[in-house]
Amino acid sequence: MENYIHIATFTYPSELTVAKLALEARKIDCYVRDELTIQVHNFASNAIGGIRLEVPEKQFEQALKILVDSGFENFLMENPTDPNEQNKTPNKLLKLSIGIVTVISLILISIVIILLLFNG
Repeated sequence: MENYIHIATFTYPSELTVAKLALEARKIDCYVRDELTIQVHNFASNAIGGIRLEVPEKQFEQALKILVDSGFENFLMENPTDPNEQNKTPNKLLKLSIGIVTVISLILISIVIILLLFNG
């Protein structure tokens, strides 16, 4: 099995689709994580860390060049060349925290609305 590297993160499936098609048109294999979850629950994108695009390690440099040339540099991992450092970026922790707070807030608001409907 090939070793895949997380190269970019997207908030919306539409952003991912264009980038993925650019890679696949140039014969770069792609693996996508959490796309279907975010299609169903768009509000949860930040909470789960967005849609992750991964490419095989042997095609990484070529994929990186394609994404930069296609205008996707804002979606690239901060340090994608070191897979061990990918999960240690402060921005990911901040995004995850904000996402968790957002999801909890939505749940609490839903509970309050349900209580008001049944008691009011």
